[in-house]
Amino acid sequence: MHIRNFCGGCGHRYVLCALAFWTLGTMGCSILLDGGPLSEGKFYVQRLDTNRFDVIDAEKLYTGEHCIIYKDSRLDNSYLGQNVSSFTNEFDTVIYPRVTGCFGEPLDVDRNGKIIILLLEIKSSGGGDTTKGYFWSGDMYETVDYSNRADMLYIDGTDVNIGSSNNYTYETVAHELQHLINFSARFTMQKEAMETWIDEGLSTAAEYVYLGRHPTLRVDWFNISTTAVRNGNTFFFWNRASNQEDKNDDTRVTDYASAYAFFQWLRIQAAEGDTAGAAGGEIFRDIIGSPYSDCRAVTNAIVPRLLERDGYAEWAAWRGKYGDWPALLGAWFAANLLCDASGPYGYKGDAGIRPVIKSPNTQTFNTLLLSPGEGVYSMTTASSKFSNLSNKIPGETGHIHYLYVKDSSVTFTRSLGEDVFAGGKTRIISFNANTASNGDREAAWVDGDIEDFSRSAAPRESGTTPAPRLWVCGTARARGGR
Repeated sequence: MHIRNFCGGCGHRYVLCALAFWTLGTMGCSILLDGGPLSEGKFYVQRLDTNRFDVIDAEKLYTGEHCIIYKDSRLDNSYLGQNVSSFTNEFDTVIYPRVTGCFGEPLDVDRNGKIIILLLEIKSSGGGDTTKGYFWSGDMYETVDYSNRADMLYIDGTDVNIGSSNNYTYETVAHELQHLINFSARFTMQKEAMETWIDEGLSTAAEYVYLGRHPTLRVDWFNISTTAVRNGNTFFFWNRASNQEDKNDDTRVTDYASAYAFFQWLRIQAAEGDTAGAAGGEIFRDIIGSPYSDCRAVTNAIVPRLLERDGYAEWAAWRGKYGDWPALLGAWFAANLLCDASGPYGYKGDAGIRPVIKSPNTQTFNTLLLSPGEGVYSMTTASSKFSNLSNKIPGETGHIHYLYVKDSSVTFTRSLGEDVFAGGKTRIISFNANTASNGDREAAWVDGDIEDFSRSAAPRESGTTPAPRLWVCGTARARGGR
């Protein structure tokens, strides 16, 4: 039996494990793999650089309340011995109770009451990213080739001083634990695996749940204006940015960063009152427990909550006219631009997520092809004359939607009319609201440069302030993705 749901490293990737018999001579292995059960202390390990499986010998280091820690016997890390106790304690007393309390309990397929955590050297798939850990759902089956028949996580053990608070290992464990929980829930319900962007978005949220604060690398990458962000790349079109040549460079990190921001926006919007410390467990559980595996899992969880909120009548009207997903996605794009202190168009005063908005790298007065879920920001200028542009602006077609901000009002529309261009300096959000993540690119209108306007604009009446630039994290690609 072969499965294709694989979460690993800097991307939850779907690969077909079409493997039968391999004679391996790598990493000290010389064994004919038949994919069957192994004796205790041996594990199948998939190399992400080749997708082949090795059999490794592992040493049991520690047994905790909720975990058993194993180490690849070939792993050379002098710090492990002195830190494995603190690592186990952190998992048992902080990571496991916080993440399971928010997302639910995982299946115990090996019936030992514990999750196996295997520390090893993970051979990354390349592309400049470092793989910190992964969960493979094949281990949850007895009949899958190369299954370890255990609920387990694979964590890179080569990082210096594993178990310390500054090397992101704990965040990785929380991230991968959500994948295990998510798969367990979907398997129990006999439902399809969730679309990648939802599963990964929930795993980035698990990092927040564990930390109780924003993970630095996620929010840093989103807050700065990278090429991928300004050209429209978001989580929905996972690892397939349509306006960036190097899709293995910024793209996956931007997917994670934007997914993190979107799911934080969901968490904040779902909670009543001051939401700065709310874990958001109820809405995350509702998403995981949905009968749907696509964007309906999200809209069905959040839209009823928003319709009950005071101050959301305008947004509710747009939702009634254009539908759940276009209204939700548009509101999130607007939240990144406006950062309102209340209502749907902001993060309700959470100072951690304050993106710097820039226009895409395209000529002024132009169209840009956007994939499903992608959106860009632009601004009309004094030279943006509708009479000169009307024959160039795409009409109402396909799944392109617009949201424009003028005179402190927010308007959703399917096409841009003369009122948008009157007076200049109208901020426009152009986005593709196709609910099919594998849909075609569609042409959207993009006007002038928004960078100077987003920094100098007066606060909106609802209490927003201009989005400031936060610090740049130059190690995001090297250390961030999981």
